[in-house]
Amino acid sequence: MPTGFYPACPPELQRNVDMFHALELRKTLYKPSYSRASAANRRGFMKRTVHAPILRLPVEILTKIFALHSDAFRQAFGKPPYNFETELDRLANTQLLTVSGVCAQWHHTAMGTPSLWSTLELNCVLWSNSSRLEKTMDLLAAALSHARKVAIELTIFGEPKLPVPRRVFDLLAQRSCQWRTAKFSCSMESLDLSVLKGRLPSLQKLELNLPQTLHAVDFFEGAPRLENLIVAGALLKNIGSIPSTQLTGLGFERVVPMDVGRVVSLASALPRGAHFRLSIDAYREADHLAVGSSPMVLAISQFSCGLTGYLNAEICSQTLHHMFARLTLPDLRELRLTCPQYCPLTMPHPQFLELSERSGFHRTLKLLSITDVLVSEGDLMASLSSLQCLEHLEMADNRGAKGNSLLMPNDTTLRTLTIHAPDRHLIPRLRNFVYATQVRFTDNDLVAFVASRLEACPSPVFRVEIRPLLGHKGVKYRALQTRRCQLEYVVDGHLSLA
Repeated sequence: MPTGFYPACPPELQRNVDMFHALELRKTLYKPSYSRASAANRRGFMKRTVHAPILRLPVEILTKIFALHSDAFRQAFGKPPYNFETELDRLANTQLLTVSGVCAQWHHTAMGTPSLWSTLELNCVLWSNSSRLEKTMDLLAAALSHARKVAIELTIFGEPKLPVPRRVFDLLAQRSCQWRTAKFSCSMESLDLSVLKGRLPSLQKLELNLPQTLHAVDFFEGAPRLENLIVAGALLKNIGSIPSTQLTGLGFERVVPMDVGRVVSLASALPRGAHFRLSIDAYREADHLAVGSSPMVLAISQFSCGLTGYLNAEICSQTLHHMFARLTLPDLRELRLTCPQYCPLTMPHPQFLELSERSGFHRTLKLLSITDVLVSEGDLMASLSSLQCLEHLEMADNRGAKGNSLLMPNDTTLRTLTIHAPDRHLIPRLRNFVYATQVRFTDNDLVAFVASRLEACPSPVFRVEIRPLLGHKGVKYRALQTRRCQLEYVVDGHLSLA
């Protein structure tokens, strides 16, 4: 560059300019070498990336990671409030799609693994209007396509005012041969479920919590692998028969007292060792009992009887009275009785004692759970006196109970259950003691009870769980927490104060 056009640079600046030009010249001279080095670095980077530990995980482990990620960040299903965008994300498997965007390999694994698309949970808000229904149909078709031929876990939850559209049902029914579990807690009144008959070769568990239906409900008779069946009481008039002999579990929800006799008869055909669950909904004065009077033997191993709804206490007591008087349960290992807190239901003690003696509970019964059922201390001790094989005792105070005889455990109860002599004590095999309570006992009696059980226990573990009675204003968490330091040294870490 001619120097005459510009003034001369100061010596300090000129040295910097010369150094810059020298570096530029060196870069030009050695450009091929720099290019070869850059290419080598790129190849090394790609090699390290391809062989990165995260990319060398087996597909099976990567699939489990994806499944755990989706479960951890997915919102609980079936709990209000119901939001369309949330349910649409659930159907689209958004959590899985998020991790699939990390790299091509993850995307291929996420989109090409059918088991990651096998759970379908549909809420009624997905078809609350025509626009939402169209989006739902597109995503549902895509999810079924990704699921290919794997077993499907299907759940539909909704309100009666938003019944399942025929288009949704027909699309799902096309894959009914893949259903492993199907849970319907929704309105399907106008749908003819008979189209599923003979098309459920893989179905193992079915729940039909439907308010009602206009058609016969008999499609599950052609399901050879069906093991667990739960049916709403409103459907009993539409059910002709039930394949009881192939079931390991049978349940009826919200059964009115006039239908109790029929469901008990259906349960009598269950095979030995099956589970039977009955939920009784008795709230109308006009309801009448139809339990029956003829004796009936059930070979079940687990029986759960719950009372639901706004109950009529007199009708419920009569129902339990007649049911206990009629049944014989020679193989029963677990018995659970529950009642809502606002219904002062009294335990039919004489009938329970007769049932216990007739069924041989002293040889078979391992678990007894009585929740929110009024029972006096004397009746409880009399019931426990014959249960020599009982290992798990679970109870909860009735929130409406008045008087210490109905609030347990109290000091007298704990003293009675405390082992004072090796050959004289109630329920000698007790291993688990669970109470939701109003805390009407003293620390010393509880400590003595736990200590005596630990000393007499053949195994080193005796578990105690004491938790406050939910919804009862008189129970404070602090009252339970103050017992922790006094009790931990006794139970050696096996005490739980919730």
